[in-house]
Amino acid sequence: MTDAEKQLFDRELNLGAEFLDRFKKLSDNGANEKKAQEVMGFCQQAQQHLEKAIEINPFDKNARALLAITYSNLQHMFGLEKNYEKAIEILERLTRIEKGEHELFRLLGENYLAVKDYEKALLNIQKRKWLC
Repeated sequence: MTDAEKQLFDRELNLGAEFLDRFKKLSDNGANEKKAQEVMGFCQQAQQHLEKAIEINPFDKNARALLAITYSNLQHMFGLEKNYEKAIEILERLTRIEKGEHELFRLLGENYLAVKDYEKALLNIQKRKWLC
């Protein structure tokens, strides 16, 4: 990585972590669902910055972990809004970061059921069983 890429990576990682921290603090670490909905923009900004950081350095474990937390918060918020398509989009991304996490496939299956995509729902529920 060049010095310029390193500086840009550090900037994006720090901004992403800062927005995720704001989300956590203002939503009582996700426990207060109503408040979490109000500050979802912080989580979406964290997503943007952390995805940029990972584009620069896809091997940084800290950036990947923070992005996984961000995706987890977003899929939860989208689920509360019954925005299953967005929840599916985020969960699909999250399964590429957290490859062996069987619970994510259950969540994917449930979201695909909600949008009546029964084939993908079954496929993800089966994936979950294979990982357990």
